[in-house]
Amino acid sequence: MIMFQAHARGFTLLEILIAITVTAIIGVGTVTLLSQTIRVNDVLELRGGQLRSLQLADSVISRDYEQIIARPVRDGFGDLQPAVRTTDTTYDIQFTRTGWRDPRQLLQNLKDMDQIPIRSELQRVAYAIEEEELIRYYWPVLDQPQESEPVRQVLLSEVSDFSIRLLDENNEWQTDWPTAAQLGSGKVDINTAIPRIIEVNFTHRVYGRLQRLFALAGYEQPIMPPNAGQPAAGQPGGGANNPDGTDGQNPGQQGGQTDGGQVPIDGSQSGGGFQPEGEGGAGQVPIDSGGFQ
Repeated sequence: MIMFQAHARGFTLLEILIAITVTAIIGVGTVTLLSQTIRVNDVLELRGGQLRSLQLADSVISRDYEQIIARPVRDGFGDLQPAVRTTDTTYDIQFTRTGWRDPRQLLQNLKDMDQIPIRSELQRVAYAIEEEELIRYYWPVLDQPQESEPVRQVLLSEVSDFSIRLLDENNEWQTDWPTAAQLGSGKVDINTAIPRIIEVNFTHRVYGRLQRLFALAGYEQPIMPPNAGQPAAGQPGGGANNPDGTDGQNPGQQGGQTDGGQVPIDGSQSGGGFQPEGEGGAGQVPIDSGGFQ
């Protein structure tokens, strides 16, 4: 009887090398894809955190600036300080705002109400840039004793070139408040004078140059006489003596139009949130109500 012995056949060296190469390529691709996914996730978390910080800073800044009121304070030496001031060497701007909630109103259902101190709804606030951080300071009391120290809050990091402009009653932008004209005229109470609009500008390392405009709710429009700015009857341009019968109105003022020197503050030019500097029409200052662009 003849016996046939079957020879066992294994993988050749070439087949093993091919299998190792394919496995290595798949492994390298998987590791690369995983590392890229992790990096993208880290970047998204970083940018998301930066955006949340910017939105939080915008919310705090909006509440502060939009609620500025004409309430001067006394410093630690007893000197009267204006309601709004930008000439301080320590802070970029100081002002008094309303809307600081009294904890007794928030916790009015508690039994031990006597243990909660009574607090004013007015607050003295200051802003400054320190080591590329936007810092907000506030004082626990308005009229400060000598030992009164402000509370320091970091609103935003990676900030530089913080600047403020203020629109006065003559629709002219100012960088100092009280202005030199107010200090020299003697006709304006510099301690209670507040601007119509405040413009806040700063540069963020990620988002670039940002700008925000705030119309102050505490600004009071001056009361004008009924015929203010119009010539008396019988004078050129007064009454119905105009040959075109326009009753002395400027052509640009008919139909509700405004000239280039006026600044709308009714929100009709709303832009929304911090926006890149330079947007908006010439001669107009858009007043926004919050949000980002």
